[in-house]
Amino acid sequence: MKVTENEDDKPAEPTYSLQTIKQMIAMDLYDISDKALEDALSDFNFVEEKIKKIIIDDLNVKEHFYKTMPAENVPPKYSKFSKDLYHDVYRITYKNKEI
Repeated sequence: MKVTENEDDKPAEPTYSLQTIKQMIAMDLYDISDKALEDALSDFNFVEEKIKKIIIDDLNVKEHFYKTMPAENVPPKYSKFSKDLYHDVYRITYKNKEI
């Protein structure tokens, strides 16, 4: 299992390159769940394009990376890779609220 924190209780490095993720998002090579879209709209009045803009323009590893963890609830089309998939968790705020 992947180590998510180091001995100093600081987050380990992200599993995936954030720059690569941003490039993939810019090329529309990503999946977003209906639940994530519903929550973004109801909690922040964000549509999908706003989510993409925040990730591409504002998210960075130094300020926002929190942890990496094994993926849960993997969509069926990725299930054959599920034991090898991780979530890199970033914490960022918008109008003083964590998103």
